[in-house]
Amino acid sequence: MRIHARFFLFLTLLVGFAGCSKEPLTKAKAQELLEASSDFLPQKINVTLTPEEIKKGTDAGYWTLVEMNRTNSQLSRMQMLSLSPVGASYFRGTPALFNPVLSLNEPLGTKLVEIKEIQEVPGNPKEKTVTFTYIPKFEYALPEIAELLKDQGPRDGKKTFVYGKNGWELKP
Repeated sequence: MRIHARFFLFLTLLVGFAGCSKEPLTKAKAQELLEASSDFLPQKINVTLTPEEIKKGTDAGYWTLVEMNRTNSQLSRMQMLSLSPVGASYFRGTPALFNPVLSLNEPLGTKLVEIKEIQEVPGNPKEKTVTFTYIPKFEYALPEIAELLKDQGPRDGKKTFVYGKNGWELKP
């Protein structure tokens, strides 16, 4: 009789502990949390221009290519993008042609394309790293900018999630 009581107590504790185990972080849950995060709210972003976009922007009058002559640098001759007044209303920056990154003046939202992978952080089963792809929502930009940047490809992102008392959440 005493053995049965101990066995029943053991079984009850085992079932209780199993009920307290953490829920798995699924792709659907990771997507829900990412899309609800401030990272996916409209914000000012940087864009790396392709050679085609540089040409289209030059043709549209957003910038011109200027050559900088530098005597005290390894890059003695360097081409830069110089924004026109019209271009300055849409963009910020004066990037070198070898790294044509401009900041957009207009905040844009982001659309999650795909959750690629969920991996456990080594040595910490309560943390997972989620890699994903996303694209800026250029379709909500000014028509001129949406047209210029319509071929921008997906970008890669990575966020860490932590399991807490309220379940899975983005790590601050």
